[in-house]
Amino acid sequence: ALSQIDAELQIDGNSLAILKGRAQVEGLPQLRASQVEARIPDLAHSPVLQIKGRIAGPAADALAFVNRSPLLGITGHALEQARISGQTQVQLQFDMPLHHVDATKVEGLVQFPGNDMQFTPDTPLLAATRGSLRFSEQGFNVPQARTQLLGGELVFQGGMAAGRNSPVSLRGQGSASAAGLRAAPWPALATLGQVASGSTAYQVQLDFQGAATGVQLSSSLQGLALALPAPLGKAAADSQPLRFEIMPQPGAGGRQRDLLSLDLGPSGQPVLSARYEREHEGEQTQVLRGAFAL
Repeated sequence: ALSQIDAELQIDGNSLAILKGRAQVEGLPQLRASQVEARIPDLAHSPVLQIKGRIAGPAADALAFVNRSPLLGITGHALEQARISGQTQVQLQFDMPLHHVDATKVEGLVQFPGNDMQFTPDTPLLAATRGSLRFSEQGFNVPQARTQLLGGELVFQGGMAAGRNSPVSLRGQGSASAAGLRAAPWPALATLGQVASGSTAYQVQLDFQGAATGVQLSSSLQGLALALPAPLGKAAADSQPLRFEIMPQPGAGGRQRDLLSLDLGPSGQPVLSARYEREHEGEQTQVLRGAFAL
């Protein structure tokens, strides 16, 4: 719903148009709609409502708008725990057959001019994110965006495939510094950062489906020195493959479970392995069982 509407209404035979529209989004007064045009070209025969316009304001309010709308269910609650700061702008266009509203077509573009965002409490902060997000009634896509993560820049892309409750997947390549690892929300990487210096390149993939979050991160660790006893220590110029994963597991009673794993060394013959099965309820996390091998 919109409030404080300022626009022109035109009626011409069977056609109706609202032009030069400006308004506030009801309940979120800092979100301002502008350049709004709404048309029904033919009121008498299979009327189709065509709307386009722009919404601008605090990104947190724009996210609240999404989570109050049918998009929350369509995305499988993928953004329900997300947090975002700064400003944003949304360009929106849709065609709604008034006798067949299920056939509504939507197109939109969200601009990120440098926002800080976090998808879930278990995932790191994406700082100073710049890029765009395109969406439709089928899903959404991030063609390419840049953000600050783990002490370096991350270039990522991805989105949500067509279909209700499809997973959201983001993948990218970046660089991580020892200081960035120490600040990571994942204890396994934060501990590694305590004995590291320098920086290294990595590849990462984040998957969200409802409240479940999956993480896959890999790196050769070249450029990062590890001040550890043999066989774990390494000079910055040496390679030592690292694989870090958080994989969602079946849970019960409203609790989410996942398996956290860390392998350091060649695939199949790591010099260090760690496994933790965890259970989450609200903001509380409990380690159910684990294994550590050297």
